[in-house]
Amino acid sequence: MSQPTIPVLTCSDFLHGGHLKDTLDIFQPSKYYLSPSQGACLANSLFIQNTYNFGASDTLGTFVRELFHQNVFGETLLLTRNKSKPAFFLTPERIGHWIALEEAGLLKDEKHREVLFKPWYKESRCSRKCLDLLLDLLPLTNEEYSTRFPHAGTVLLLGFLWMKADTKTCLGKYVINSREGERKKEERRESLAPEKNIRKE
Repeated sequence: MSQPTIPVLTCSDFLHGGHLKDTLDIFQPSKYYLSPSQGACLANSLFIQNTYNFGASDTLGTFVRELFHQNVFGETLLLTRNKSKPAFFLTPERIGHWIALEEAGLLKDEKHREVLFKPWYKESRCSRKCLDLLLDLLPLTNEEYSTRFPHAGTVLLLGFLWMKADTKTCLGKYVINSREGERKKEERRESLAPEKNIRKE
């Protein structure tokens, strides 16, 4: 028996609810908010569309309007089609990398940020300022909505991922890159830890 299709803001001919199987269990319970299933749930609600149409011009509202587009009020919300916006060039891999850096607390680190920035800039030719503004919306939204909607920016980005992906392979590419955040966080913790005195007395 085939899996029922999940209605989302923009329909995909390839992805359905069955493709989300096991995408929650591969994360630790404390990290369930990183699962693509969270994005599917958000995209299946009216939250993004209502925020786009009626939301305030705060970080969340700005983030939504950078990622999505609506031709006419009341129509289905689409992914941005404006090639002058860096969000147009987002891929599952870039979303995973972006979220991984945020999770590891390294999004402000110029060395790590440059790794994410260079290929994105080369493809989009958007200004560095535009790309920096978009990248910063993720941590700013997470911080501003930390009590009202924990991880709001991350889950919103996963809603974008669900609408962008057209195969389960796309979800897999996101997962592989996003889980790098745990490794990077551990590496950062070790680099900041004081060196142990191993000399014998």
